[in-house]
Amino acid sequence: MVGAVSRAEHVVRLLDAGPLPGATGEFPLPPKLTMTHCHGGDVLAAVPAAGG
Repeated sequence: MVGAVSRAEHVVRLLDAGPLPGATGEFPLPPKLTMTHCHGGDVLAAVPAAGG
């Protein structure tokens, strides 16, 4: 079953695998993406819907 959480995981994996631009200008470090939070609902016995 594909739900909202597994779809979010897929998006995070795509972002992680995608190319990012290198360092530019005076700032020497390249950009990066970091997943810091994922909210899937408040009910323990529910499976989140994919939405749409």
